[in-house]
Amino acid sequence: MTNSFERIQERAKVAEQKKNEKNSVPMCIQADTQLDLPMELLGKGARGAPDSILRSALFSATKPGKRRNLDNEEVAAVANVTIKQTGPQLQQIDLDVWIELVRLAAETQNSVITVPLKNLLKRLDRDTGTKSRERLLSTLLRLNACLVSITYKIKDKERNYNGNLIFEHSRDEKQHLVISLNPRIAALFDNASWSTLQLEQRHKLKRQPLAQWLHGYYSSHAYPFPIKVDTLRTLSGSTARHLRQFRTELKGAMDKVAAATGWSWSLDSTDKLIVVKGVSTDTE
Repeated sequence: MTNSFERIQERAKVAEQKKNEKNSVPMCIQADTQLDLPMELLGKGARGAPDSILRSALFSATKPGKRRNLDNEEVAAVANVTIKQTGPQLQQIDLDVWIELVRLAAETQNSVITVPLKNLLKRLDRDTGTKSRERLLSTLLRLNACLVSITYKIKDKERNYNGNLIFEHSRDEKQHLVISLNPRIAALFDNASWSTLQLEQRHKLKRQPLAQWLHGYYSSHAYPFPIKVDTLRTLSGSTARHLRQFRTELKGAMDKVAAATGWSWSLDSTDKLIVVKGVSTDTE
């Protein structure tokens, strides 16, 4: 009888230990928070983004208020990139936030970011009013809800990422944000698969989603090749129903990009957009 009672006590003790161990282990997002992001991401006045994202409609050129909900839907991308997305459609305003979070993570090489909400808004070149706060928090919710599968082939290598663009976020009583990225996102930032966005140029294109998308796309090419207007319409995720309408929008957007960057552009006789960047250190 005594032995049986002791066995029961021992089992209860082991069960309690396992419970305590389980409760003491952080969630999987906290288990390995170290990041291996390239130090080049810390360049002054610049932000980095994977080419696979910049050359796709993952962060589309659509205007706010025209979002769709996707269910494992393939997103338009260049030939060597495959992206599938589940969740709310993302736009250029969301890309602004995501690349800033990547920059913050690169500064500490840690996937868990702690930043005052006001400071993040200032880093985004936004005011700190109520509407700006609400827009930022809405973006964080979208990035958290968005599940993506990205496969990127370059030369003989294939890189892939499957997961949310941010794991989770919270806000404390002091209005500090704690935001967790997936450490595996670093796979999209090796030496040959990401490009630099000049922040001052991008800020000049604020609230102009097509111009921002074009700036990102062409920032990912050192020497851009001519590309058909209809292809750009698809890659940018444009909702323009008619090619004529998109062509008009494209011309206006490229004028703004040229003014912000100094690049030149033209449309040739085959309806291809030709962009000349001059001397550049961007990666192909």
